Amino acid sequence: MNARVPLITMKAQPLILPEHRDAFYGGKWHKPTSGRSADAINPGTGETLGPVALPVRISTTLSWARHSFVQHSAS
Repeated sequence: MNARVPLITMKAQPLILPEHRDAFYGGKWHKPTSGRSADAINPGTGETLGPVALPVRISTTLSWARHSFVQHSAS
């Protein structure tokens, strides 16, 4: 049987966030074409992790994701 672990003993390690906060697709970092960003939220704590880029055209991002998936699947 598993032993109970009090919550106070379980501490999360500090997050080391990436320096880049832009959108990454097609093997490169891209500034948001709209200049817009939104706060990413840690679902475990509700705290903000900082701003992340919002792409204007989701279709561009999805197109690169499909392209990468097909390339990766073929290898």
